[in-house]
Amino acid sequence: AAQGKAVPYAQRADARYPARLPVTLRTATGLSISSHTQDVSAHGLMISSDHHIEAGTACEVELRLPGRPTALALRGRVNASSPAGARRGVSVQLVFASAAQAQEMAAAVATMAPAK
Repeated sequence: AAQGKAVPYAQRADARYPARLPVTLRTATGLSISSHTQDVSAHGLMISSDHHIEAGTACEVELRLPGRPTALALRGRVNASSPAGARRGVSVQLVFASAAQAQEMAAAVATMAPAK
């Protein structure tokens, strides 16, 4: 019989793609993490980190996208964090300031999709 704590299953609205992109995450408490993404989707990303950040924490994210000369400044909310293990990192759901910003992120992620 299986043992251990149950982990809720989260249905993903968007496909995630492996991507190692430079990223900086900042919280209102002054925590600043400069790292890279493990994967990205049109509405979220997983950032490599050994920091524990409480789920629901608001954050600011600066993401360097391929072909864009400056970082894309985004807001987000931490979904989960795992400071240890194979998938250690911080999962962030992005909150866009405008439809144009959401479209720019979606277009960038679309270029990361594997060719069919």
